[in-house]
Amino acid sequence: MEAEWEYAARAGTRTSFYTADITSQETLYDECCQDEALDPIAWYCVNASGSTHPVGTKLPNAWGLYDMLGNVAEWVNDGLSGSTPPGPVTDRGGLLPSKPRSLTRGGGYRHWPSLLRASNRALSTEWKERSPGLGIGFRLVRSL
Repeated sequence: MEAEWEYAARAGTRTSFYTADITSQETLYDECCQDEALDPIAWYCVNASGSTHPVGTKLPNAWGLYDMLGNVAEWVNDGLSGSTPPGPVTDRGGLLPSKPRSLTRGGGYRHWPSLLRASNRALSTEWKERSPGLGIGFRLVRSL
């Protein structure tokens, strides 16, 4: 679920990244720029050299989770399958699509700092429709 992903990514923090808030506000939405808070924890447009990198080569968050931000954006399964579940349905941000889609979280190696914020969410096409080179994946988790 999307909320569980954000909870895990933040690891108890309330900042843009789990290390600190976003540094560069003047180029927040339209430019690849270096962010000092992001450099030690994520592969992104400034330091990734246009490709993904092995997991665990940057610092983990406080809960020991690596690559929660950057490297590859992660698909989250949050019921955006096009079917309506039984009971009341709440639109959590106006993103309920008319055809099957899912959300990605965490941003990828081609993204600039604002797209790697723990709160950022983006619509994504289904796995079978993905474009090569986008840096999208998923994280396997299990409840105990």
